[in-house]
Amino acid sequence: MSYHRRSSVTLPQSATLDERILGLHPPGAMYKSGFEYYNTVVEQRMRRMSSAIRARSGWIEALGDADTRAGWAKEAKEQSLTDLELCYVLDELAYFASLSQPGNDIRLSAVDGVWISDLLVDLETTEKLKDYTVILKRMPSCHKDYWNSNPKNRVLNLIDPSLYPLVYSRSKLLRPPSTSPQAALAFKASGESPGTLEKWREALSGADDTNGSKYYLPTPTDRFDSIVSNYYSWLPSEFSVNCNGAVEITSYINNLHPFLPMLEQVVTDLVRPRGDRLARRLGSYYKSDKPEPDMDDYEYHDEYDEDIDEWKKNAKIMHPHPKSFVAPERPITPYTLYSRQLQAVVRMSNIELTPNCPRYRGDSWEVTARANERIIATGVFFYDVSNISRCSLQLREPVCGYMFGVEQYDIRAVVEMYGINDHRNEELRLSQNYGNIDINDGLCVVYPSIYQHQMSEFKLANSSKPGHCRMLTFYFVDPATRVPSTAIVPPQQQEWWFEDVLASEPFCNLPHLILDGIANRVDFPISLDEAKRIRKR
Repeated sequence: MSYHRRSSVTLPQSATLDERILGLHPPGAMYKSGFEYYNTVVEQRMRRMSSAIRARSGWIEALGDADTRAGWAKEAKEQSLTDLELCYVLDELAYFASLSQPGNDIRLSAVDGVWISDLLVDLETTEKLKDYTVILKRMPSCHKDYWNSNPKNRVLNLIDPSLYPLVYSRSKLLRPPSTSPQAALAFKASGESPGTLEKWREALSGADDTNGSKYYLPTPTDRFDSIVSNYYSWLPSEFSVNCNGAVEITSYINNLHPFLPMLEQVVTDLVRPRGDRLARRLGSYYKSDKPEPDMDDYEYHDEYDEDIDEWKKNAKIMHPHPKSFVAPERPITPYTLYSRQLQAVVRMSNIELTPNCPRYRGDSWEVTARANERIIATGVFFYDVSNISRCSLQLREPVCGYMFGVEQYDIRAVVEMYGINDHRNEELRLSQNYGNIDINDGLCVVYPSIYQHQMSEFKLANSSKPGHCRMLTFYFVDPATRVPSTAIVPPQQQEWWFEDVLASEPFCNLPHLILDGIANRVDFPISLDEAKRIRKR
């Protein structure tokens, strides 16, 4: 029920996976538009059936049980699926099952393209992560970073990538790149100042990163300005993956003084092969007893427009039937993340509930990052979930009105074929829901960046005790491209820099009042208050 993105690029059989990705998604804002196709009502019905089955425990083993399949067939009839549609769903499920490896907990979720695991990160690493969280939470209250600066919101950011991002007009460029987190921390406030995005492009135009790849920066020719930022960019960290899949962090994590071995182990567990997306199925058409008017038979376009409008108004909308399922071809070149350099942005956040604030109201719908940040997938580890009611990660994909390529008189067909009308306000609904992932303690989820996501509402399970949902998130940069990272942008936190200043002569002997005055007059590094103002822009 998924599909391959279509491309006019023809690649040789010997092309590597990186070359294939770049051929399908050349650098630019279109990379993250997500505005490609919309599923028909028939497809949505089949998707719901497939998702409902995949959400059940042991569905792979149940595929071969005749009684279970008969029960699924009964459910399908109740959901108005035809025999042909059910056959397609079952054949596709068999293909999905073939992607799972015996003894491996990594599995396709109830949402297409989303993989989950309950046992991916071992207990020892999870407990270490919980211990480090306690250390981070001990920060002074004035430094605690609540989302929207509202403690009642209950979301505490321990690591927020939107704080101290790459600011093209302010950030420094470090050359040559640092090769370790400790080395990067020694270069606080160092480096050259390009000053503009154009100067950043010029400075990096002939430069290679530590992996020998060219850097990507947005250009004036990039489309969809609303999803490209020409001012800011998240700063990913560098992760080196060896031939066995073990991960080493080779640059600092933005907004975090290093406690690196724990995060390295989590990324090691997350680096796993991803499933392929599947081929699109269906089309749509009109059917009428009367022949469709032919434009060549008309002398005036106005007359033709009136007749074709009338014909389509009275024609019956034919919902298409699926063809037989055909498993997609697997990539010629196996795609592995081993023995290569990865970039990932790190976020760490807690949702904390108390008897006085017992409910979390949920997130708004959002898309991960901006197009210039080249985020291709998001991995979330729910490492500590305790005393909360059922909650879920909800996923949907946006569509764009112009993608249908229809005239005004085709609106009825589009609305009926794709089910996009919102009956509450009689407007077109420009998104399609893909489903929910139930959240539990220890769950790992990886989903593609084209999905919009939202955390559902939840509350305390036992209202007399506190509860929480704590998560560690990695936003993975497309491995076929490179963006400026913490390897070439030194730390920008004024407080980190000021620690070194206070330890040196003559500043260590000055009164605090004078030191505060000096800090208030320093333009770079950036103060926490200014970093929060930048985040709001």
